[in-house]
Amino acid sequence: MQANLYAIDGNRLFESARLAVKHETQATLEVLRHLQAIEDRKLHLERGYPSLFEVCTKEFGYSS
Repeated sequence: MQANLYAIDGNRLFESARLAVKHETQATLEVLRHLQAIEDRKLHLERGYPSLFEVCTKEFGYSS
């Protein structure tokens, strides 16, 4: 269950945001590691994608 961010103390909100950014950074790094492995192993070609960009936009739903 998500906390109501408007109901918590300002200091706690900043700490919560800092933790969320840390988690986001860790998740982004993990995604990048996966994408690097896909590229290194050329797995995108096996799936019919000519580039990692195509994988990101068509397979994973990232915007171009």
